[in-house]
Amino acid sequence: LGTAYFLLGETEGAEDQWLAIPESAPGRLRFVTDYNLGLLYYNLRDFSQSEDRFRRALKLNPGDRDSKINLELALRGRKALEEQPGGESRQAEVPPLSLNRMENILERLKSLETMGSGKPLPDQGAGGPGDW
Repeated sequence: LGTAYFLLGETEGAEDQWLAIPESAPGRLRFVTDYNLGLLYYNLRDFSQSEDRFRRALKLNPGDRDSKINLELALRGRKALEEQPGGESRQAEVPPLSLNRMENILERLKSLETMGSGKPLPDQGAGGPGDW
């Protein structure tokens, strides 16, 4: 249900649904929840919260490439905010990632992985909207 709210742009509804999932939830569910909250907070430009959620996701799945990339983007966003006069009271010049843009980045990374080897590497990412 959180994913449906998120895809409809209902960020409060998505956040409420995902925050209702207990910390004791099974690992995969907890990972996907933290990953999705990381995306939500990134799109809201709450880079500190986004960073925290991607770090949580990586504790559950240390090899997840998408979480690593998104953590780096959140760190850059937070740094950009801190470097601006007025700190977090101003918006950073870091554009939020749309679902379409994230899919394009993932496809580009997959194509780079196959270069040289002739065969794709196993999928290690959080996946697409179906995994949310």
